[in-house]
Amino acid sequence: RNTTQGPQLWKYNGSTWTVVADNGSGLTTMGAHDNTSVTLLVVNGDRLYIGYDNTIGGVQIWRTEPGISEPASEADFEPVSVDGLGDAINNHRIYHGLSITDGGTAYLWVLCGKESGSMRIYRNSNEQ
Repeated sequence: RNTTQGPQLWKYNGSTWTVVADNGSGLTTMGAHDNTSVTLLVVNGDRLYIGYDNTIGGVQIWRTEPGISEPASEADFEPVSVDGLGDAINNHRIYHGLSITDGGTAYLWVLCGKESGSMRIYRNSNEQ
């Protein structure tokens, strides 16, 4: 969820809710205070992807490390790409994310851009 303070990813173990990858202030920012809101949360194959809007450094997408099914800390995630998916100036917002399996490979498709700019489409697989 996105609060006025920033983004949070929560998990429920059947009796208790806890913030995943808490940065020490109750937020899930993956070490980047400019990650202002979570705009992508997608299961792709056996990995959980989380994406952030970021108008300073460009969108960021993270995924669980291989074999992690119960993420708890930031160490359970890895960055998918460089800031802004290689175009930090033009990719500030994630508009849509979609997981599609094709030919046995799970792909994450992301539509992103910035206000009053062109939209771009990116594809990534769990193997990359």
